[in-house]
Amino acid sequence: MKHRIRLLALCLLAVLLCSGCGVMTRLANDAQTMNNLVKAELDAFAAGDVDAAYAGLYPGQSTKEDFADLFAQMQEYCPLPAEYEFKALTHHSGTTYGTGGKQTDMNGEYQVSFGGRSFYVIAGYVEDSNGSGFQTWRILNEEDHKLYQGVG
Repeated sequence: MKHRIRLLALCLLAVLLCSGCGVMTRLANDAQTMNNLVKAELDAFAAGDVDAAYAGLYPGQSTKEDFADLFAQMQEYCPLPAEYEFKALTHHSGTTYGTGGKQTDMNGEYQVSFGGRSFYVIAGYVEDSNGSGFQTWRILNEEDHKLYQGVG
């Protein structure tokens, strides 16, 4: 009897460990996916490619004309060159199920450095039945980033 209880406990432990590995793998995959999406958006931004940057937005987020104006303002605020360093600082992801179906949210904070300067990107990406793309995209200089964090 004790042998069966031990065996059952070991089996339960194995199932819990394996399911935990699956969750960790999914989170790591989401983080890498988000890093790739943010990097592609930054590359479009550095290249001055409004069309590619606009394609990365969640459908209906902005008109192309309004986005083009905002894109120009962002380039003036953060003149990102083709060569820059990119570092992921935080990442959060989650999936919810509602009346509209499955929705996956990925959010992250990134540091972008070039020429002795650093900027921070706060990004939120959504995938659902209506499409996928960035719903949040903020670029902050060091001073604004401190204020955003409540430090300054």
